[in-house]
Amino acid sequence: GKKYIRNGCAMMVNNQRQWVEWEGLDYDSDDFEYLGKDYESEINYKPGKIGLAETRLISLRDIVDFGVDWLVEKRMKKILR
Repeated sequence: GKKYIRNGCAMMVNNQRQWVEWEGLDYDSDDFEYLGKDYESEINYKPGKIGLAETRLISLRDIVDFGVDWLVEKRMKKILR
């Protein structure tokens, strides 16, 4: 099942700095870098530039579809080990 964790940070509320806390989903994003690299490799992606910044202009739908399949495959392998 889903696990939640308590998060917090300082932010401005009504022009005053306050510590604000909230409940957030506890998720593992450690493998997102590898997911991105595999996606770029699969589509033979070459980054471009906007001004001086390196950018990655990609289809959101395509990477979400790729990511869903990738996460199921890679994370199931971890679970089944």
